Amino acid sequence: MGSFRFALTGNPNSGKTSIFNAATGANQKVGNWGGVTVDVKEGNIRRGNDRVTLIDIPGTYSLSAYTMEELVAREVIIKGDADVIINVLDSTNLERNLYLGVQVMEMGRPMVLAFNMSDELKRSGTVIDTEALSRLFGIPIRFTVGRNGEGVRELLDEAIRVAKGEHPATRQVSVNYGKEIEAAIESLAELVEKSSFNLRGISPRWYALKLLERDDEILRKVRERVPADSPDDNVIFKELESRSKEIEQLYGEDAATIISERRYGFIIGALNETVNKPKANRINISEKIDDVLTNRFLAYPIFAFFMWILFQTTFGLGAYPMAWIESGITALGNWIGTTMPPGAIRDLLTDGVIAGVGGVLVFLPNILILFLGISILEDTGYMARIAFIMDKVMHRIGLHGKSFIPLVMGVGCSVPAIMAARTLESKKDRILTILIAPLITCSARLPVYILFTGAFFPNIAGNVIFILYFLSFLFAFGMGWLFRKTLFRGEEYPFVMELPPYRIPTFRSALIHMWEKAKHYLQKMGGVVLIFSIIIWFLGNYPKQPEMEKQYDTMIAEQREQGHQEEVQALQRELKRKQVMQSYIGKAGTFIEPVLAPLGFDWRMDVSLMTGFVAKEVVVSTLGVLFTAGNEEGKEESGTELRDALRDAYSPLVGFAFLIFVMLYTPCIVAFVTLVKEVGSWKWSIFSLGYQLTLAWIAAFIVYRGGIILGLG
Repeated sequence: MGSFRFALTGNPNSGKTSIFNAATGANQKVGNWGGVTVDVKEGNIRRGNDRVTLIDIPGTYSLSAYTMEELVAREVIIKGDADVIINVLDSTNLERNLYLGVQVMEMGRPMVLAFNMSDELKRSGTVIDTEALSRLFGIPIRFTVGRNGEGVRELLDEAIRVAKGEHPATRQVSVNYGKEIEAAIESLAELVEKSSFNLRGISPRWYALKLLERDDEILRKVRERVPADSPDDNVIFKELESRSKEIEQLYGEDAATIISERRYGFIIGALNETVNKPKANRINISEKIDDVLTNRFLAYPIFAFFMWILFQTTFGLGAYPMAWIESGITALGNWIGTTMPPGAIRDLLTDGVIAGVGGVLVFLPNILILFLGISILEDTGYMARIAFIMDKVMHRIGLHGKSFIPLVMGVGCSVPAIMAARTLESKKDRILTILIAPLITCSARLPVYILFTGAFFPNIAGNVIFILYFLSFLFAFGMGWLFRKTLFRGEEYPFVMELPPYRIPTFRSALIHMWEKAKHYLQKMGGVVLIFSIIIWFLGNYPKQPEMEKQYDTMIAEQREQGHQEEVQALQRELKRKQVMQSYIGKAGTFIEPVLAPLGFDWRMDVSLMTGFVAKEVVVSTLGVLFTAGNEEGKEESGTELRDALRDAYSPLVGFAFLIFVMLYTPCIVAFVTLVKEVGSWKWSIFSLGYQLTLAWIAAFIVYRGGIILGLG
């Protein structure tokens, strides 16, 4: 019986996360690595009497780290917390994938190779002698199919044997880099081992290789940990300079280039001995599909069609469960209103908690459908094609297709979209992408869209939502172009976009990915939305106005005695309206009303936009709380009644101007904090906040005033 930690590493799109999900299912958690905001997932599983913690670290192509995610991936491996490194490879592209595996092998860490996507390998007709290849590398090899879990249990059992030191295939293998480089490696490794530098259990040969490759992080650590005035420091760096100069004079290339070439030579030689490929006599299925989906004329219409289908399905299919949840919330509110005695607690539950949280909860089916659609696009491999086909468009604003990935992720949530920009090598590209990513409509804005389109454009709601998403990308591209021409002038960085093969996503995998995205929405419901619904209720109900309430109670009693029910309801609505107007939140809304009045907004809209800075879902819950002023006492407002109330209070033009403002103005507080961390500058953070608010105001003003001029108001 033992307890082990296994780290999953591998190239992006190698199926590493699919294996993690297949092994752990829903028994996983997400944390951050060592003070940075890179997600590192962990999951716990049992294999017989052994307990295994599986760590899913960010994908990386090599241990020569450039981005923050690559640095984290390397640090997890170097730190040595993992008993075994499970290197997941795309078995249809071993030459490139094995480069990372060879680098880990050179570190001397216990390792198992997972040849993933073995079903695609079989279909291609390729045969691999894994027993011979395992002997060449000194590493156990297992075939897996991550998307359906095939071979995953056997992979874990293999890793447990390695961790226990019971696997016969495990041995230390080194790449031979040639006489001169080997001499340099041996000399530097000896000096590093003798110095005061902490090897952290890693082969000194690996550190020698990294020094010759001029790895910035290793050079920095050696300089930090070996005192500058010590003999070790002088000897190590003098030897490095001498050996590097000698190699460059001999080969006409720097040591890093020669080492990289020899590594690939080692990999190609091993594969030539163990892999038997069929003659290429047909175009594979992925290439045939790409002939259509990435066609220069068809790519954009097809992409637009898929997006249109996604939003139509989100609104149309989601309407049915939305109505069921809506009915349940209304029934719950009415039941509480009729069973509990009148008082502050009843009002808090019906007008605060249920009106606020319930007003947002009804949109959960729409959110789930949207995230399911995005997960399917990601799992099939089409999301990578979207970045590829958008490369030309992105070049117009001085970016490239790789920057489009964070923007697409922004459809789900602005936080991971902002964080995803760290995969960009250029600092200018990172900051520019981070500045425009919050303009993309995130899922938190979707409840606002559904509420307002359902109120003002019920027959074409799906089309209007699609237009809003399209406009958000248009504004992002426009601001990106403007910033590139003014604030971020300079040379563009080239990049190569990897196109993984198309795959049929499994239902389980799609559901896990959907749940990972949707649980953030549910957590907001139980946290931020609930808390601010209570705060908004309090601010909207206090301070009390006893004299005014007493006066209205007398008038209401007189009308009730005379049987004038309509007059009673009218007086109740008037009293509620005056109470809210004189409450804390009413005064706040009245204070900022002059700023937003040119856009056609009243104080209730103003207050909802203020609270929406916390989380965009709170815009809906705030309106739900504020518009309970039109209800009979103790009766909960349903989503349908809220839409009716909005329709009675505002014109479609004001409603659309409000949607434009919500689409463009500042993201939630969590997204803003993430932006501050990622750009590392308050100057750019405040600039981001200011330009988005200004852009939202100008766009909404043009829509509203332009609509009035055109007679649409």
